[in-house]
Amino acid sequence: MSHTMTTPIPTLSSPTSDDPTEEETRAFNVLFSILALVNLTGNSLVARIILRHRQMTSSLNGYLLINLAVSDVMVALFMTPQYVFRFTFTHPGGRAGDWLCKMITGGNFIWVGGAASAFTLVAIAMERYHAIVNPCHHQLTRKRLALTIAGSWIYAILFNLPLFFVIGYEKHGDDFRCPEKWTNKPLAELYTVGAFFIFGAIPIGIMLIVYPMIIRVLWQPNILPTQRPIIEKRQKAVRMMLVVTVLYFVCWLPNLVLYMMSQFHSDVYGYFHIPYVISIILVGLNSTMNPFVYSLHSSRFKEEFRRWFASSNTGKRLLVKDNKECNYGYERFDRQ
Repeated sequence: MSHTMTTPIPTLSSPTSDDPTEEETRAFNVLFSILALVNLTGNSLVARIILRHRQMTSSLNGYLLINLAVSDVMVALFMTPQYVFRFTFTHPGGRAGDWLCKMITGGNFIWVGGAASAFTLVAIAMERYHAIVNPCHHQLTRKRLALTIAGSWIYAILFNLPLFFVIGYEKHGDDFRCPEKWTNKPLAELYTVGAFFIFGAIPIGIMLIVYPMIIRVLWQPNILPTQRPIIEKRQKAVRMMLVVTVLYFVCWLPNLVLYMMSQFHSDVYGYFHIPYVISIILVGLNSTMNPFVYSLHSSRFKEEFRRWFASSNTGKRLLVKDNKECNYGYERFDRQ
């Protein structure tokens, strides 16, 4: 987790050759502004579409997608102080500066959102597994759903809690930094390794075990003709979540590797080194892409996005009647 704003880098007190040029800074501002705008728009529409349709919320699984959208929005919101609004205000120093770094400009809540996102992806995979592989012995109840969503945020906050103690303000020429200031290097090394496993290795490992089991059941060659429509819908839903999972892995892995290496090889993790900047862009891109994945793989989302933009262009609100078919699980999103 290449803490854009929570970076475990050597203390810097003056500009260096690694600092971005004015043109590069402007390019970063534009790029992250676009990412943030698309993220907020797309994920807000996902939540709105799900909440507007009883069919999407009656199975309760839709609320897990809303939780994923909320975690993605958090990543975008707390990325903007570092890359969009950085030069629009004067960062205070002293205790006020430390507090602002911990809560806003240091980006700690980016990684809270990232952890909640990883937890939710695992929860979705497990729900799909039980609903498809073991449907008679498991059902997502409202209580279980509430515990899962609450657990994702408790887990995310607890793991990132140390950052709220070690992040601090640091003047950097005319600019500022919010680096991690660990007083115990072995503890810092342990935390960066833990981040690699908590954000990457463990959730990805669980999903690499669960999804092949789901695929083995859904892609059986001896499916009855009467079962095929429902199976095909479930296959589409699983493919959609597989793409979301793969994108998470691809976009977060460079960041996690760099962050883990930062305490052992600080020269690879400079504040504006090219690998570092690319890893941050990928993290921002990941939190932006999920709505597009939904629209490409789900005819329900595709239809609703189309209706929304048509409504926006005409200034009229289009009301969509709910589809009354009662298929179980995420296939409800995949109306043919």
